[in-house]
Amino acid sequence: MQNKLNITEQLEYILHEEYNSNKLYIIALSITKDSYLAEDVVQDSFIKMKEKYHKLEDKEKLKPWLKKIVRNTAINVYIQQKKMRERLVFDYNLENEVCLKNSVEEIIDQKVNEEFANQLISKLEPQFRQVIILRYKKDLTLNEIAQDLNISLGTVKSRLNRSLFKLKKYL
Repeated sequence: MQNKLNITEQLEYILHEEYNSNKLYIIALSITKDSYLAEDVVQDSFIKMKEKYHKLEDKEKLKPWLKKIVRNTAINVYIQQKKMRERLVFDYNLENEVCLKNSVEEIIDQKVNEEFANQLISKLEPQFRQVIILRYKKDLTLNEIAQDLNISLGTVKSRLNRSLFKLKKYL
């Protein structure tokens, strides 16, 4: 038991010494190029070292072993971060491509629908066509249409309903 306690104390002393000298942090930072990631790498390395200390055959090589763990952990984290960035860029590009494709398709559909609607509207009598154009193309309210055409609100509603009914029949 005493021997195990000494090993634990020795391990904690070396960890404390290496951590305070920033050697491990500098190794991690030189690989990850990110201060936050480097701190995480050092912490993860300490955990790995404590978990695998019993596998270390030559306890005299503790410091080089710890540096190797930090180096390997930093490399793994760097590779993971690089893959994640590449995935994000790929996903972003793919999303933009889909959006662009959808935008083009939507514009084409809109143009086709607009042309079709214009053909149907042109079949209406002038008084009905005028109300539809003012309402749906110029986006005027019913009151504004009544004022522009100098007709009553009831007449506007009536013409609008008749126009819509006729357009449905054309479909």
